[in-house]
Amino acid sequence: MSDETFRLNKEQAGKIFENHLKHIKKAINERIALYEPLEFKTAYDAFVKWAQDEEYKVIREMPAECPPESYLDDRIREFLIEKTYFHFLFEEEDLIARFVMDISKKNAVPLTICPEITIFVREKLEDKNKLAAIKKSFREGSKLKTYFYTMTRNAVMDYERKYNVKVELKDSIDMDNLKSSTPTPHIKLEEKEIEERVEKLEHQEKITFKMYYYENITNFNLIARTLKTTRHKAKKILENAVNKVLKGRV
Repeated sequence: MSDETFRLNKEQAGKIFENHLKHIKKAINERIALYEPLEFKTAYDAFVKWAQDEEYKVIREMPAECPPESYLDDRIREFLIEKTYFHFLFEEEDLIARFVMDISKKNAVPLTICPEITIFVREKLEDKNKLAAIKKSFREGSKLKTYFYTMTRNAVMDYERKYNVKVELKDSIDMDNLKSSTPTPHIKLEEKEIEERVEKLEHQEKITFKMYYYENITNFNLIARTLKTTRHKAKKILENAVNKVLKGRV
C-alpha cells in the first residue's frame, strides 16, 4: 500500500508506535480485568503484532487532529472487545448455553426449549453487525462478560416475544426433574411422562438428551466427543430429541 494513501509514512508511524509502547502496556494492563478471561501478556503481545501489521497501517490511519494516546486508547478498547467477543463465541462455546440456562431458570422459561433458545441467541450474537454495535455501545464501567450476559438475556426475551412462549412462574423448576410447561399452550408434561418419552428415543438422542438435561452437560464439544460425531450434528440430535419429547413423537 502506498504511503500516499496515509498522512503518515511507515517510518513516522513506527516512531510514534515505539514512543508509545509504555502507554500501550499501561492502557492494556489497566483495563484487562474488564475483558476476562484474556490475560495481559497474551493481549499485549497480540495488540503489538496487530499494530505492526501492514507497516503500521492502523497507526498511519490516525487523524491529524487526534492525540496519539487518545487514538491508541480507542484502538486498544476495540481490539480487546473483538478478542473477547470471539473468545466467548468460538472458544468458550458453552458460555451462551450456560447463560441461557441460568436466565431461563430465573425467569421460569421452560427448560425443555433451552437448546432451541441457545441456537436463536447464538444467531443473534453472531450477526455480522453485532460486533460493531458492541464496540460502539460498550462502556468500560463493567466487565464485557456482564455485558454479554445482558445481551443474552435480551435475546432470550426476544425469543419469547417472537415465538409467544408463555412464561409462568412456578414454585419449583429444575434440571433434575425437567418439570415445566412446554412451548405449546395449555400442555404440561409431568416428570414421569418425560422419562417415558426419553426412554423411547433413539440411542444417540437418548444419550444427548440425558447429558444435556439430567447431567447438566451443556458443552456440545463434550457431547459430540461422546457420540463420536461433530458439534453441529450433536446440536441437531438434541433438537430432534427435544421435539420428539415435547410432541410425543417417539
